Amino acid sequence: MIRDIQTPLFLVEAKFDWYQLHMNQFTDDKIFKNCTDDVTLCSPSHFETMKEYGVALTKSLQEIRDTSPSIGMFAHPCFRHGHFYDNLGWDASYKLKNKTIAQAIGDWYNERDCSTFQEIDTAHEYPLNRDCTEIPSI
Repeated sequence: MIRDIQTPLFLVEAKFDWYQLHMNQFTDDKIFKNCTDDVTLCSPSHFETMKEYGVALTKSLQEIRDTSPSIGMFAHPCFRHGHFYDNLGWDASYKLKNKTIAQAIGDWYNERDCSTFQEIDTAHEYPLNRDCTEIPSI
């Protein structure tokens, strides 16, 4: 469906979307839900589950990127949901190709870059904290 969209589109995704994992993927696992609220409670198997989710999302985004070169994309490894309601998720966000989410969208929207920004973090197989710092227990 996304390939058929004709209007300009910029995707901002967390490879390890807290909301998707907490509310939709693991609704029957109370321990995992506690882990999504406090990553210090996560077990190695929880992190493996998050890794699998990140791999699947990355694959889907790569397919979109490879078939839709005009769609902008910023997929970071932070364990969060929502990017526009606070400074940490916008101006001070994780950087891909040395750009924050705000810079990438601004350049894409204002056509300041000759190529469309389509970056997916592949350096992290496990999530970073919500503030995009390393999780010490992994």
